[in-house]
Amino acid sequence: MRLLVVSDTHENIIAVDKLHEVVNVEKPDAMIHCGDYISPITIRRLLRLGVDIYGVWGNNDGDKDTILQLIRNSRISIESQPREIMVLGLKALIVHGWRSIELTFRMIRSLAISAGYRYIFYGHTHRVELSIVRGGEYQILQRGFEKEITYTLRADEFDTLILNPGEASGILTGNPTYAIMDITNSLVSIRIRKLEVDR
Repeated sequence: MRLLVVSDTHENIIAVDKLHEVVNVEKPDAMIHCGDYISPITIRRLLRLGVDIYGVWGNNDGDKDTILQLIRNSRISIESQPREIMVLGLKALIVHGWRSIELTFRMIRSLAISAGYRYIFYGHTHRVELSIVRGGEYQILQRGFEKEITYTLRADEFDTLILNPGEASGILTGNPTYAIMDITNSLVSIRIRKLEVDR
């Protein structure tokens, strides 16, 4: 299974349109969106991607009634956080985040250590994070984005994998990013990439 993971598109139409190129090249089986679409303008463009999108609401999302009308009977579903999904038969959690960056980090860490999910996807902080939990220990593999990098992990190397793809909009960090995950029964590969957005 190949997943495209994004968050915090924040109505950056140029960035959202660039996701069309990513979908055409990467051909993901599905996309996970960790919230903050902002408005129906973003949703109208996401509808054109032609891929199943599993999302949660972010703290800045407005006009939810119109958004829900737009996605009715479409390949996009958006629910309140936390949202549970199954990834290759294993439990995964999608959240946006809560209030401050530090509170979000604490909540994610607590969920990762104690809640029994194989994968946790989150956003809100606008910062890339890739971490794992193994044997109750939380280990950060990457926090922040400096360059594109690929991680490959054996399935027995982690109990829970935590991924924040950063901000697709680039609105706060200046680095619009996304992640591609290739998942098999024995290996997980995560590529954290820059979304090439012309300014």
